[in-house]
Amino acid sequence: MRICRWIIVACILNGILVTSAQDWTTWLYHPDDGLLLHLDNEGTILDTRTIPADDGYNRPHVIVFSHDQLLMATVAKSDNSFRQRLTLYTVADETVILVYDLPDDVSLNADDQLILSENAFSTDDQRLTFVTVLGGVGWSIHIVDTSSGDITHTLEHDHPQVTLQPYLSAGDIPQIVTVQDEMVSFYVENRIGNPAPQGHSYAWFLITDLVSETIAFPNANHDVLQTGEAVYPLPNKQFPSKNETIPISRLQHNVVYVYQTGEQVRYPSISRPELDLLHAWFIQGGERILVEAYEDEIRTRWLVYDRSGTEVRNLPKAGYDVTATVDGFLYLTELDEKVVLVHVNSRTFETAGDTIWVDEGNWQIVGVSIDVNDTLLPFAQIDEEETPPPFSSDMSPTPFPTPLPLVYIGREMQVQVFEDGYINLRDDPSTDGAVQALLENGIYVDILDGPVEGGAYIWWKVSLSGREGWLVEEVDGTQILIPRRDVEDGDVGSDDE
Repeated sequence: MRICRWIIVACILNGILVTSAQDWTTWLYHPDDGLLLHLDNEGTILDTRTIPADDGYNRPHVIVFSHDQLLMATVAKSDNSFRQRLTLYTVADETVILVYDLPDDVSLNADDQLILSENAFSTDDQRLTFVTVLGGVGWSIHIVDTSSGDITHTLEHDHPQVTLQPYLSAGDIPQIVTVQDEMVSFYVENRIGNPAPQGHSYAWFLITDLVSETIAFPNANHDVLQTGEAVYPLPNKQFPSKNETIPISRLQHNVVYVYQTGEQVRYPSISRPELDLLHAWFIQGGERILVEAYEDEIRTRWLVYDRSGTEVRNLPKAGYDVTATVDGFLYLTELDEKVVLVHVNSRTFETAGDTIWVDEGNWQIVGVSIDVNDTLLPFAQIDEEETPPPFSSDMSPTPFPTPLPLVYIGREMQVQVFEDGYINLRDDPSTDGAVQALLENGIYVDILDGPVEGGAYIWWKVSLSGREGWLVEEVDGTQILIPRRDVEDGDVGSDDE
């Protein structure tokens, strides 16, 4: 793989590869000296500025731009203590909107963090979300109004809704995935950077101040569009796994999943039994995805797919810091102790990539101007492969037993909700019962009691993640509680009672 990468980069530097590209701009940052460069798609420097170091602090080690690139947030560490500072300001004139320091009324240590994720800005850029982690105290998620700089919402680790979640504890570290339509989505890592048990992510609903477990973001290897659509690889035993070079200590990630935030549904879109799928990114304004895949001990691939699930290009992995543009993607690589910024036009693939800019130092891609196509086609959905049951012609027929009802006590069921909605988990079998949580499509529940008639609905008492409550069986003729499915098949419905 290394030889292939050098061939590609060498061809780029020698000017062999030339192609046209749509207009876009990118920001590069050098944390050692605080230098921030704004480049166009031809590598022309449009703006150069130095991010100053506040008194008592180093230069920022994290920089995140808003989607419209009008705002910028930074995090810097103290040069002589464990203090950390977040600053939010405008890009045009560097007007400071917010300065937030880790509180000095507690004894800070090396475990304390102020976390700003790459998706810290809401999809409409009106909110900024950041996380504070204080050793021995716990974590907090903060929501900032980007126009005023006011902190409008805070979720603490000891919030009553958080304490109901068995896999969400004060020792975890929340990682923000997306902030969209009054909902914050996050997953958790432990303090040494490892994800918590796979499959556990959460939604915090700002209006109702409810927290609910979701199926949205089970690991860190995802990418999220501004629309809320997400892609990520997962292992799935319903699909074949044939790569024998993968260590037996880990599961082969053989399927790429798509998650639709609006419909609250997840489904498999791409299956590769011979590869271990490591990461997925949206590219080309969301029209295609790039999947990083482990083939064997010396080969890692970059695979490009369109939304129909068709592989359109298979490339050797050539770099890091993959970032989407409107016509393809950018990445960084190193050659002769220099950092090379490369652009791949995935619309045409006339070349393997074009050199945009070359310089020495520890550079990072921190922002790209990109408009998401608002007429994107849905991703293809694939079905799990099932092994047919054995057949013997001398088997005598077995009479059918009396069928059990669809829902009964002791059965595990799956929640099916309507388009862009949730189902209310209530403390009593009535629409007057207090809402304990909002459950999305695909959540599994165990039936504890019922049925109970309440108003116009049939109710069942259920349990999930250590919590109990009442759910309606159906709404307007559509079944809410359905038999569990191993692979989400995308059946959805609407908001409940």
